[in-house]
Formats: sequence, structure tokens, C-alpha cells
Amino acid sequence: MDNVVKTNSLEKIYGTTIKTHALRGINLEIKKGTFNAIIGQSGSGKSTLLNMIGALDKPTRGYIEIDGERTDKMNSRQLSKLRNRKIGFIFQFHYLLPEFSSIENILIPHRIAFSKANKDIVRFANELLDEVNLLNEKDKNITKLSGGQQQRIAIVRALLNKPSIILADEPTGNLDSENTEIIYKLMRNFNKKYGITFIIVTHDRNVAQMTDRIIEIKDGVINMDLLKTA
Repeated sequence: MDNVVKTNSLEKIYGTTIKTHALRGINLEIKKGTFNAIIGQSGSGKSTLLNMIGALDKPTRGYIEIDGERTDKMNSRQLSKLRNRKIGFIFQFHYLLPEFSSIENILIPHRIAFSKANKDIVRFANELLDEVNLLNEKDKNITKLSGGQQQRIAIVRALLNKPSIILADEPTGNLDSENTEIIYKLMRNFNKKYGITFIIVTHDRNVAQMTDRIIEIKDGVINMDLLKTA
């Protein structure tokens, strides 16, 4: 199967008396191993779409398939397992825990899924830290790292369980242009090296231009879907 994500007539309505249509019948297919951007103005529905794909929220109508499995057919335990093992999340606010070191923050999702981290997973964490040039900082408290370094730690955390998909919501929104470029290059490198599908919500059109595909959401519908050729 080529598609890692498929949405079918996806709708999301908030409210009962006064209804807000965040998504209006989204049909979208994302192929495995691709590097995609979702753009749009604030309130367009792009983050809502990302939350639906990540099984963080449920659609009002329609459904989503992840690796051929419909998420609307899953119970809460199955959805939690899906999120932990098949989907990695990178947010604008990295949500690292300030009382822990870099390596401890990275290992938390794996420990949630598997109770403890074995030697192989610790070794892989160290390899990833080396790739983002932070191996020497692994035992530092996370608050001692810069914003760009903390976002690199968040990327390693998202990659640790080798997910099928990385969902990134404004991952460079709090960073300067130099760190934005560093983060983009890291994500692109991991996309190519591990074949992980990236879906990035961004306001930064410079970041979007560096992806393989740009999907623009406007008023809850797909306004543009541009697949770039080499």
C-alpha cells in the first residue's frame, strides 16, 4: 500500500447552537516516505486536520486511515497504541519536561509504551543525538539548552519509536532563521534516511517551498494541492 494516510470526506464541526465548520469534506492521500507541507491562514483548519490525522481529535463525519486501518474503528486503548508506535509529534512548543535531562526526555515515550528502555533503544537514542550534534549534551537538564537545541531534542524524541509518520505543527515557529534552516535540514535528512513520512503545518512559506508537496487549506477545504517535480 502506497498511502500511509487517507482521509475520506472528513468533516469537523465545533459547537451545537452556533456551529463552526473547521473541515468541510477533506479527501486527502499522503504517500509513504514523502515530505509534505500544509499551509493556510490562522483558522483555516490546517491544525485541525493535523489533529485528526494524529488521532488527537475525532471527526464529526468521514474517516481516516493510517497504514490502511480506520481510526474510527479503534477504541481509546488502540488509538493510544497507534499514536505511540506509528505517529511521532513535533510541536511549536516542544513540551519537554523541565525536571529531566535530554536523554530522559527522549526516552519517555518509549518507556510509556514498553515500560523500560533496553540497550538497543538507548543506543539508537545516542545515535540520533549524535546526528543532531547533541550527544555531549544528553545528560544536561533540558532547561540548560537553547530553544533550537530543545527543538532538536523534540525531533529525536519523535523519531525514537521509528514511527511511520511525523506530524509537525509549526515546528520552527519560535526559532530564528538560522535555527529554522537547521531544523528543516534535520527533518529532511531523517525523511530520506529512515523513509518516515513528514506532514508539516507551517505559516513559513520558505519552509513550505522546501517540501515535496504543498497542500493549502482555506475555509476548511483544500484550496491548492501542489506536487512538485524534481
